[in-house]
Amino acid sequence: MPLVLYKWDFETGDTQGWFLGSYSSLDSTSQVQGTYSIRYRRASAPNSLADLVAYITNIDLSAAQKPLLVFVVRAKLSWSGVGEETGHAIRDIHVVVKDSAGNVLLSATSRLDRGRPSDITKVVAVDLSAVAGRGGLRIEIFFVASHYDMSGVTYACYIDAVHIIDGGDKEYNIALLAFSNMERTLSYGVPDADQLLPSGVTRFAIALATPPHSLVEATDIFTYTAVCSQGSASITTTNEAYRHTSSVVAPTPPPSLVLRLDIGVHVKSVVASERHSFDEVIVVTFWSAYWDLLAVYVFRLAATINPVLPPFQTAMVSIPSGQAWEGQLSYTLRVHSRRLDVALQVSYLKGSQADIVSGLMKLEVYDGSGTTKIGESAVDLTSANLTGPYIDGLPVDTSLQLKISWSIRSTANVVLAVRPLFRVY
Repeated sequence: MPLVLYKWDFETGDTQGWFLGSYSSLDSTSQVQGTYSIRYRRASAPNSLADLVAYITNIDLSAAQKPLLVFVVRAKLSWSGVGEETGHAIRDIHVVVKDSAGNVLLSATSRLDRGRPSDITKVVAVDLSAVAGRGGLRIEIFFVASHYDMSGVTYACYIDAVHIIDGGDKEYNIALLAFSNMERTLSYGVPDADQLLPSGVTRFAIALATPPHSLVEATDIFTYTAVCSQGSASITTTNEAYRHTSSVVAPTPPPSLVLRLDIGVHVKSVVASERHSFDEVIVVTFWSAYWDLLAVYVFRLAATINPVLPPFQTAMVSIPSGQAWEGQLSYTLRVHSRRLDVALQVSYLKGSQADIVSGLMKLEVYDGSGTTKIGESAVDLTSANLTGPYIDGLPVDTSLQLKISWSIRSTANVVLAVRPLFRVY
């Protein structure tokens, strides 16, 4: 169980310090946890709305380091048949944090649902790290909706099991490097020692705690899937109903282990000549059958689109007219990443393939001592393809020796540029 700074379950039969909006009340019909929850309900509302559900003041995070706001929302939509069909109705939860003077310090919007009449339960998470170390804070929760014709639509949501915690039980930092218009996948395995869940877990959910996503949600695909020993929960940017929060998953039998976080990336809005970096916080929460918060796993992702490649050296090989030349060079490289691949690329600075009688360029990768060969990438200079095959899955966080060698005979003076190409994940 993480360090709980604040908890509101409303089971005392009052709002426990929360002030209610005009369309809110304390509900006692056991919609979420226990008997009581905060209910927002509005019928035949305007075609777009942003109603205050509740707010609380004097929140003190002066001693917090990585605070997170986590709460359960049960959202309902009903349609009487009057007005337009509800296929385009959108429901969001919007959280605003202000200082004591009313200045907005951060805000976050999580999609609850989109479409036809529904009854869905989700867990909303908001990263409060930006206001860590501050006191006198005001937290506001809004229900936001839009539709072409609200006349026959009734919105309701129930908020319960509200927590502010200081980080998760388990936290992991992940670096992700991706490229424009190229699909990337990464599976981050939870260490064996961290996988066992506490007893009593029956349900779980995944949420983006830094919503909305940093890029274009409609086109740039970011998928995060929490995989457990039983069941999985997923969010995807391009799925409007589940781009920030998943449905609550309650598999039978319940999960006992947290196995991994699967990440999928396909960025389309950033052109290849641009670089883009951002941070995301993905939170996986685990609950009992009675909505007791039992465990929180936090994955902090640092993503870079079109990253700068590791340092490389280019060999300038000049072959005199009508002569043969053999040689080599080497250098040491150390890369910190999840995965490293390397290949050899050759280009002509002077002359062309027509001037080559025979020629082979070769990149060999050895361990740091230079004694154990790991792999090679070779280019036949008489062939049309001047990029060799990738050496996949090279060791990371350790020294490697890269050796480039050549054996070439030409009929004219030829100058070649030779360099390794890197793929870093």
